[in-house]
Amino acid sequence: MYDVLIIGAGVVGTAIARRLSRYQLKIAILEAENDVAMGSSKANSAIVHGGYAEANAKLKGRVCYQGRRQYAQLDKELNFGFRETGSLVITMDEADLPRLEAIKENGEKNGLPDLEILEHDEILAIEPNVNPDVKYALYCKGAGVCSPYEMTVALAENAIHNGAELFLNSAYSDKVDQMVNEPTFTITPRSGEYILLGRGTGHVLNTVVFAMPTKMGKGILVTSTFHDNLLLGPDAIDEDAATATKKTNVDRLYKIYKQGLASYAHVDPSKFIRSFCGLRAVSSTDDFVIGPSATKGFLNVAGIQSPGLTSAPGIADLVTEMLEEEGLKLVPDESYDPYRKAIIRRKTEMKPADYVHRHLWREAPDSRRHGLLPGRLLPQPCAEDDRPHLWHRHRPAERSAGERIRPRHPPGVHRLPQGTGRRRLRLCSVLQRSRRRHEGRRRTRPGRPRSPHEQSVSTGHLPKRRDRKERIRFSRMCLSPIQNNKRPLKRSLRRSFFI
Repeated sequence: MYDVLIIGAGVVGTAIARRLSRYQLKIAILEAENDVAMGSSKANSAIVHGGYAEANAKLKGRVCYQGRRQYAQLDKELNFGFRETGSLVITMDEADLPRLEAIKENGEKNGLPDLEILEHDEILAIEPNVNPDVKYALYCKGAGVCSPYEMTVALAENAIHNGAELFLNSAYSDKVDQMVNEPTFTITPRSGEYILLGRGTGHVLNTVVFAMPTKMGKGILVTSTFHDNLLLGPDAIDEDAATATKKTNVDRLYKIYKQGLASYAHVDPSKFIRSFCGLRAVSSTDDFVIGPSATKGFLNVAGIQSPGLTSAPGIADLVTEMLEEEGLKLVPDESYDPYRKAIIRRKTEMKPADYVHRHLWREAPDSRRHGLLPGRLLPQPCAEDDRPHLWHRHRPAERSAGERIRPRHPPGVHRLPQGTGRRRLRLCSVLQRSRRRHEGRRRTRPGRPRSPHEQSVSTGHLPKRRDRKERIRFSRMCLSPIQNNKRPLKRSLRRSFFI
């Protein structure tokens, strides 16, 4: 028998579970998906909002700042990744100044002590890469960015560490709500799409840069993520609950890109690595729905749209107080441990492919050394001879001392593992030779000068029957970031490389 049953293992559900795990209670968490943070908790802006945008008359306006204040301490305890950056709500229109002053006044009602309105020169001193036409901005010093899914995982792990139990793939989570709760509100999914650029692109901005808010949300923001990606979005479109999907639309993404340029004009679309869509739960009350239902002991915690991520710690405190009022006995557990060891490191730049390959070959077990790219299989050597080369550290244990095994294929050519379909050849050590070239130790064949273009795609000693054009084409294919085992070789290359 459990004292508390929590339906949903998003950031709010896991925050409540961790908050209650400090008491002598048996806690169960039901999640319909196969992991935590599979809904809105993983597909959002990852912003720790200041708490000024939500009206003080609404519950979300009152709990947002209460949650924001706890983030620094939570990160010290759980090590999920939080960085205080500050935020700017910018405008290029003189007529928007009264609206900024109204937002500032509302934030002060919510308890924020760190709001101020800046003018052009003050803005550029803080954020030199913002649109130079900016006139005014509302600056909130305490806003920041975090890693939301890693935060959810950390909350769940710490709750489990302190005695809570998590049940994934629970087909009954929605049914329990339908059986117990009397519906007094409706939920409308509101989709928002995002554009994510590669790691290392976020350093151009020091703060979270918002456009002026609208009735549908806070507008298109441009920000660096915790891991130093540049993020643009989201837009906001209300969807039909029966047909809502998380598919992205190229027209919507293009509009986000164009609107993002109004805040930061140097967004480089060639650095794009991912787009994604999140669904926000918008209640018919346009507020968080938190409180007791008609069924005693059953509390609603629903309609958690933005700023739900920021508000999650504050919501957990509020729900704990409500449960105590409902008659739940809260006896502190002396063995409660609020700490969780760090399992992530902040990454600020992308590692080159040859570094990743070299790291996998050095660190990963042999069973993971068989693919063309990280996460896939690396090519196996067909045989080895006594010359020192790439595979000399991975010789088979059964090879006897002094035994010479002659390669079946030309030096530098390797076969894919069994079961991959056609017998095809792959050039071995392309990335390693590329690394040597970048380090100034590129090996060239004596007696033949190479053009700068050929040097840029050099693959070392290749069989003579391949001409320069095929060599360059094959090198490009192997070095391509989208190369995988399912991509077939071109017909001319297949002819050349079959044996």
